[in-house]
Formats: sequence, C-alpha cells, structure tokens
Amino acid sequence: MNEHFTEDGFLITDSLDTNFNRAMPSSVKFYVEVSGSMNGFFRANKPTQFKSDVWNVLNSFSSLAPNVSILTNDGSQGATLLLGDFRTNMNTGAFISSASTKVPLMLQTIIENLNTDAGEVAVLISDMKYSPVGAAAPSVLMSQYTTDINGIIGRFGKAISIIGATSDYLGIFS
Repeated sequence: MNEHFTEDGFLITDSLDTNFNRAMPSSVKFYVEVSGSMNGFFRANKPTQFKSDVWNVLNSFSSLAPNVSILTNDGSQGATLLLGDFRTNMNTGAFISSASTKVPLMLQTIIENLNTDAGEVAVLISDMKYSPVGAAAPSVLMSQYTTDINGIIGRFGKAISIIGATSDYLGIFS
C-alpha cells in the first residue's frame, strides 16, 4: 500500500507532492517465461501483434537492457540472451515447451534479483497462466493463485505493476 494510490492501484493525483517524482530507471531487467501456453505467442515464422509489441518494448529500452533472461519452469533464471538473439529465437519458434508455468516462483526470482535502490526495474513477459501440475492442481492450486502472488509481493515491500494482455491477442491462435 502506498498513500499515493487507491487499493485498486489508481493514482490519487491530489496526493502528489515533492516527494513523489517520476524518474527513469537506471537499468531494466527483461524476463520471459516460455511455458507451453506461451508456445502460441511465439509461433515460428508467423508475424503477430504480440511479437511486434514485445519487440517494441524490448527495443525501446535496449540502452538500459542489453539482454533478456529466460525463466525456467521452476522459476529460476535460465539462459540469458542478447536482444538480437532473443528476437531471432522469438521469430523462429525456438521457445517450445510443454512445461507448466509457476508464476509465483517466477515473480519471487525476479523480485529477489531486483535492486530498486539502484533504480532497477524488471519487466516480465508472460501470459500469466498459472499451470501447476498434479491431481489436485486444477481445483486447489488455481484457487490459491492470488494468495500466492500477494504473499510474494507483500514479502518484499516493493512497488509492483502488472499489466495484462487483452483478448486482442487471442486471434493469433486461430
């Protein structure tokens, strides 16, 4: 919670004072999760608005982030690719996976490795589909998703912004 924002995350403009200033980050850390549900977003040799948007964001901050970290299924940081190599892999369909997404673990990895005191920010590119596996996964773990995310975010006390994709991207699967 921050006194400058409502519970829903909206800025309270009347609360702004000299202590709350917008600042550019000193560096950006890009993370991409490449679970099975992301395969459709990174289809080989198929131009999509999603790929275009991802590349526009990465390219816009290329001076602050020369590479992209690929997150593994267990949430840890896997390979680190230069931006050009990431673009090639994204466009040629090299990110093929049947693994499940463990979003809470991924967020924990990102936040643990983020130095906000030094002006670092992180960007996670994900469909945010939490796909735990096991017999009880669909009914039990999915209902715990929000609790898991809130627990991780609350533990670190850092400002988090989650921007979700809209249904506009669903057309790429047809």
